[in-house]
Amino acid sequence: MLTELEGAILSEIHHRGNQTAFQVRRAFERSPSMEWSGSAGAIYPAVRRMTAAGLIRSQATGERRGTRRLSLTVAGVAELDAWTTDVSRSVTIGVDPFRLRLSLWEAMPRAEWRTLRGKLTAGLLASTKQLEDYIAQSDPVEHPGARMAIALNKVRLQWLQSL
Repeated sequence: MLTELEGAILSEIHHRGNQTAFQVRRAFERSPSMEWSGSAGAIYPAVRRMTAAGLIRSQATGERRGTRRLSLTVAGVAELDAWTTDVSRSVTIGVDPFRLRLSLWEAMPRAEWRTLRGKLTAGLLASTKQLEDYIAQSDPVEHPGARMAIALNKVRLQWLQSL
C-alpha cells in the first residue's frame, strides 16, 4: 500500500512523464501546501524505494551528472490506480491544521479569539489569492486541487463568520 507521499510522487511522474527526481522535488516545492515541502530527504529516498520495488523505471540520460529519467512501470501504474481509487483513504478527514486547532480557538478568551479570527480571515483571503495566482501560472494538472483548496478556504471563512 502506497503512502500519500508515494502516491503523490507516482502521480507527478505519471502526469508529466519522463521527469527526473529533481523535477519531482521541484514540483513539490512549488506546491502552495506547506505539507508538501518536497524535501530532498523525503523525495529521493521514496523514489529509490519505489524504483527498488519495481514501480518506477529509472533510465540514464547519458549526461555527466548522472541524471536519470523516471517513468512508471506496469506495476507502478497498477499501484497508482489502486491508490487513486482507494475510497476509504480518499474520504478520510486526514491532516487538517485548521480543524486540529478549532477546539483550542473556541476555548480562548473572547478578546484574544476576536483578534485571532481577524488574522485568520486575512490569512485565508491571502491564501485564496495565492491559490488563484497559482492556477493562473501553473500546469492544468494542478488546477483541480487548487480549486478544491479555494473552496475549502471559502468554507473556513464562512465558519469563521458564523461565530
